[in-house]
Amino acid sequence: MGGRRSSENTGPAAEAGEALYGMPLAAFTAERKRLATELARQGAADASRAVAAMGKPSVSAWVVNQLHRGARDDVEALLAAGRRMRAGEVEAGRDQRAALSRLHQLAADILRRDGHAASPAMLRRVTTTLQALSAIGSFEPDLPGQLVQDRDPPGFDLLAGVTVPPRAPEAEKPARRADKARPARAAPSPAVPAEEPSPAERQRQQRAAAQRKLLERSASQAAKRADTRAHEVAGLRDEVARAEATAERLRDALRRAEAELDEARAAADAAIRALDEA
Repeated sequence: MGGRRSSENTGPAAEAGEALYGMPLAAFTAERKRLATELARQGAADASRAVAAMGKPSVSAWVVNQLHRGARDDVEALLAAGRRMRAGEVEAGRDQRAALSRLHQLAADILRRDGHAASPAMLRRVTTTLQALSAIGSFEPDLPGQLVQDRDPPGFDLLAGVTVPPRAPEAEKPARRADKARPARAAPSPAVPAEEPSPAERQRQQRAAAQRKLLERSASQAAKRADTRAHEVAGLRDEVARAEATAERLRDALRRAEAELDEARAAADAAIRALDEA
C-alpha cells in the first residue's frame, strides 16, 4: 500500500499533494510534473522532490480520495463506525453498512462523471478499500484523501459482532504461610487439584481461541494478497514506463511530421505563386 509520504500536514509539499490528489485522474501525471517544476523554480528543492515522488493512485483509490473530499461526513461516519465496532459495539455494524451504501452510490456517480466505467468489479474494489479504512478507523499510514493503492481489510470484518465477555474474577487464594515449627523432613501436603474453569471462563477461552484463528487466517490471506498485488504493481509500473516511452516517441514523430507538412505547404504555395507569375 502506499506509505505516508511525510509526517507533516503543512508546507508546500503538503499543499501541493492535497491539490494533486483532488484533481481528475487523467490530469495527475502532468499536474504532478508541473507542481514539482514550480516548487523547484521557487527554490523548494525538498518539496519538489517530495511531490515528484507522489504515486499516481489506482482508479478505485482515486475514487475513495474524491469521496473524502466530496462526502466527508459519510466517510467520517464510516471510520467512526469501524472504531466503535472494534470497541465491541454491535450496533455500529448497522451504521457502517448504511455509510457504505451511501458511499457506494456516490462512488458510481464519481466514476461516471470522470469518464470511468462504474462496473461491479470497480465498485467492489472501492467498497473493499472503504471497509479496510473503516476496520482501522483512519487513512493511516497514508494522509487523509491521498491513497495511492487499494486496501484489503485486516480481518476485522470477519470479527464484526464478536464480543468477549469480561474475565471472571479469580477466586481468592489464601496466602501461603510458612510453618517454622514443621520438621525439615515432614511429608509434603497432598497436591490440591486444579479447579475446573467456570462456564463463563470456558466460553471466554473458546471465543478468544476462535478470534485467534480468524486473525491468523486473515493475516495469512492478507499477506498472500499483498504479495500478489506487489507483483501486479511491479508489472503495471513496467507497462506504464513502456507506454510513456512509446507516447514520447509518437509525440516526436508527430512534431516531425507537422514540420514536414508545413514545409510541403510552403513549397506548394511557392510553386503556385511561380505558376501564376509565369
